Amino acid sequence: MEWISMFSSNIDAAAFDDNDHSLYIRFKSGSVYQYPNTDKQIYHGLLNAGSKGSYHAAFIKNRTYIKIS
Repeated sequence: MEWISMFSSNIDAAAFDDNDHSLYIRFKSGSVYQYPNTDKQIYHGLLNAGSKGSYHAAFIKNRTYIKIS
């Protein structure tokens, strides 16, 4: 799993685990969230979004998550 840095005021980096189909997002605060059972297209959408925060709010924020740290 490789973390990709983001140019965002709130999101620091994101990663996708192909083994368990989970999206991981690390925020500037240091918190890390796992979004299990996420389609990889959501991850690619985040990587390609002009506004990472807006994309997160629209497509990721309300998904089931686990706070890792």
